[in-house]
Formats: sequence, C-alpha cells, structure tokens
Amino acid sequence: MKRAAAALFAAGLLIAMPRAFGAESALDRYTGYYELAPSLVATISREDDHLVVHLTRQPKMDLTARSEGGFALKGTAAHITFAMGPDNAVTGLIVHQNGREAPAMRIDAATAARLETPATHAPRTWQVLEGTAVQVLTNSGTDYWPTVSPDGKTIVFARKTDAKNWELYKMPAAGGQATPLARSPLPVSATRPSWSPAGDVIAFTATTADGRDQIWTIKPNGAGANILYGDGVSLHLLYPDWSADGKSLIMLDSQNDLIRRANLVTGKIEALTEPTKVLPGMASLSPDSRQIVFAGQKAGTGSSYQDGNSLWLWNGGAVHPLEREQMSGRAPVWSPDGKWIAFESDRGSPDGRYAVFLIRPDGSGLVQVTDYLFNANHPVFASDMRHLVATVGTGENTRIALIELPELTK
Repeated sequence: MKRAAAALFAAGLLIAMPRAFGAESALDRYTGYYELAPSLVATISREDDHLVVHLTRQPKMDLTARSEGGFALKGTAAHITFAMGPDNAVTGLIVHQNGREAPAMRIDAATAARLETPATHAPRTWQVLEGTAVQVLTNSGTDYWPTVSPDGKTIVFARKTDAKNWELYKMPAAGGQATPLARSPLPVSATRPSWSPAGDVIAFTATTADGRDQIWTIKPNGAGANILYGDGVSLHLLYPDWSADGKSLIMLDSQNDLIRRANLVTGKIEALTEPTKVLPGMASLSPDSRQIVFAGQKAGTGSSYQDGNSLWLWNGGAVHPLEREQMSGRAPVWSPDGKWIAFESDRGSPDGRYAVFLIRPDGSGLVQVTDYLFNANHPVFASDMRHLVATVGTGENTRIALIELPELTK
C-alpha cells in the first residue's frame, strides 16, 4: 500500500465496531477524529450510507460493514471496531490486523487540527527514503530496547511495569503474543538486553533497588538469571554488547565515563576509552571486533552527553568522530556484515522527534530510513539484513516495530 496505509498499520490500529449499524444516525455516532500516532489523525466521516476514513495528508478510504461486526478497511486485511464508554458514547477505536489490536483515543477537532498542522522541517542534505514500511508489533505497555535472536525468530525487549521497574519480554519476530521472559520475577529491573551470537544467553542491564547498574545474563528459556559483572567493576554498568565469537563483552561504565571490554575466558576487564578525551554512551562492537561505534561527545565541551552526543569510532585505542560534520547521533549498532551502522537521530527534526538513520563506517552513505512522526529509537538489525527492529512512539505509547529495509543495505 501507499504510505497512508503503511502509516495506519505502523500505528498498529484496527477498529472494532458493534454489529448493528443500520440507520444513518447510528453511523453518525462514529464520525470524528482519532489519534493514531504523533502527527497522524484518522478522520471518520459518513458519505451517504457508509463511513470513510481519511488519514492525515492522505486520500480517503472506504469502510465496509463486516458480517462479524466492525468495519473492513477496503482493499486491506485490516478492520476497525469502536470502543464505548459507560454511557455508550464512542471513546476511541481499535485496529485489528494480523492478530494484533491497538487502541486510538478519540480527540476533538481543535486537537486534530493541531496534530495535523505540518511543522517546518530543517533543511536536509541527506537521502530520505519515502514510504518505508513500518509494522508495529506490540500494542500495550511501554516497550523499549529490542534485541533479535541470531536465527531472526524471536525478539526480546524491556517493558515498563511500574514507575521504576522494567521486565524482559519475548515475542515472535513475525508478530504475536508478548510474554515475560523470566520464569519467575527477577530481583532487579531489567533493561537493554543483548542476545549472544550463539543464541544461548542474553546479557542485560540489571538495576538494583538501591540504584546500582549491573550486567546480568539469562537463558532464552527464562532460566538461570545471574549477575555477571557488578560492584567490583563499577556501580553503573550498562548496554552490554557481544563480540562475534561470544568470548567478550563491551559495556558502558557510566560511573567513570568510559567503555570497558570484558574477556569472558580470562576474566580480564579493560578500559578502552579515556574520559579526558571523550564521554561515551551506548557502544556497539563491529563483527570483526576491530572497531567500536558509540554515541558520545568530546570531553570538556561544557554540556552533558545527552545534550551533545554524536557518533564516534574506536579503532585499536584511537577515537575519532565518525562524521566530518558532527551531528546528533545515538544508540548506534553494526549490521551483521559490518557494512552499515544504524542509529537514531533528531537531526533535521522539526519538533525533537527521532528517526532511524543508516551510515557507512567511513561516514558516507547517510540515509534517513523512517519519518520523524514515528519517533523511532534504538534500532537493531535482523540477521537477514532486510529488516530493523526498533521502538516507535512516545511516552506510554512506545511500541516495538519492524522496519523493512531497502535494497541499498545489500
């Protein structure tokens, strides 16, 4: 489908409606505005004896009544049902597709107009892909930090369970039910998972009740959760990432502002960067283990890492910016073949939302993969090099999504 339908499916929405729609007055109750995603509104209106849906800046599409109830989106496999409040007033809609459901809140005309007002984009000098297919895979909770199994069949991610805690969840990469990974509740808040190359273990950041960050591991079947590195190294260890042979890990030591490498065979742990030169964030080890790409900023610039981060490369001890003109860049990861780096950036964004970008390790070939409206973060490559898995959305509406990659990544 064109970008309109892709955007609708990216929002993960399908609508469920009551069975009886007979009279025109019954149809009128469903007309109105529904927020599908940031800057994306579905306007439901009636034309003669049927309803139509009009997505922001896209052509309208007909809705046809289904014998099972609800409305089918003509020309697609999606259907829509409407949610009702206690007084039987329409409060929102639900989109149903491929076994998934996602809600959209009803909004007033003023809110719809504000969301649909195009923002002025900053000049972009890079290639921008049009109509990238984005498929939302989860439909509840606040989901973040996906990692994909080496065989490409399973996604593990972190889901927020309350104001302070996160839990690891797993789901089929093709879509389906998300379930807790651990067999029993862990005594730590679990975030930032990273699947080992052999697929036999998952490393993750474990935050204790008193605020320490440790590196733990757990088996894909949810058993055997254990601490790997903790207080003896640093009080704050985050973002574990595996070497291709599975014999070492790199991690961010945010207490000491450096990247560390741990040899899992010898037990040796070494510092790879110097806080007097660069302040690092999340890092990713190249498939040949010779280079590390990380988010960071030059030390002594006067602003915090989060305010001024860009992409950097480590190569045998030396560090240098990846791009000649340093621009926003965070959460970088290598492609399985080492030819590309995916990352998130708000460069060129009119309102601070993020998009997924690709760039080559030599700083060439920059391309924007997703539109800013998705606010896409933390991309990771699937093993087939045909897809990325990332988060989309904002706040409590942050979801895990599958992004189809173009031929340029081959």
